[in-house]
This record gives sequence, C-alpha cells and structure tokens, in this order.
Amino acid sequence: MFANVVPGKIRGAVDYFVDEAEKAFGVLNDYLAGKTYVVADTYTIADINAYPVAATSSQRLPKGLEPYPHLKAWAERVGARPAVHRGMALFA
Repeated sequence: MFANVVPGKIRGAVDYFVDEAEKAFGVLNDYLAGKTYVVADTYTIADINAYPVAATSSQRLPKGLEPYPHLKAWAERVGARPAVHRGMALFA
C-alpha cells in the first residue's frame, strides 16, 4: 500500500512492510516444505485465504517468490485451479 497508494512513497514504511512480507513468506515457505496445501494434502479455506495475499504481495517484492521454492510451488498449484484463476481474473 505504501509503495503504490500513499503520495510521496514513504520509504521507511515501504522498507518496513517489504521486510515484514519477506519474513512472513519465509515462515510460510518453511511450513509448506513437504506439503501440497496449507492443511496437508487437502485444498481448504486456508489456501483460499492465503493465495490472493501471496500472489499479489509477492509482485511487490524485489525477487517475487523466487527465494521461496515451497511457497512458489504451492502458489503455482493453487493458481492453476480453474476456480482460483477465474476469481483472480476478477481483480486483474
């Protein structure tokens, strides 16, 4: 939000939230190691809730999802679902 909405782009706020996003992505990446979805092998509301945040927020990070291989694989799996693809297209 601070990088795109706030006039003057408050550098300190942008840096802070990029750092926080990278920390959160690191935690989720580690958690997803060896898992297909957030709750083991079952696609649930947890995936439905987490995917849009991961998909859109990662576009604002310098390296996107590249540093997070498990998160990236999960996002590709979830994003490939037809209903998810249709839902995300509504906001493109």
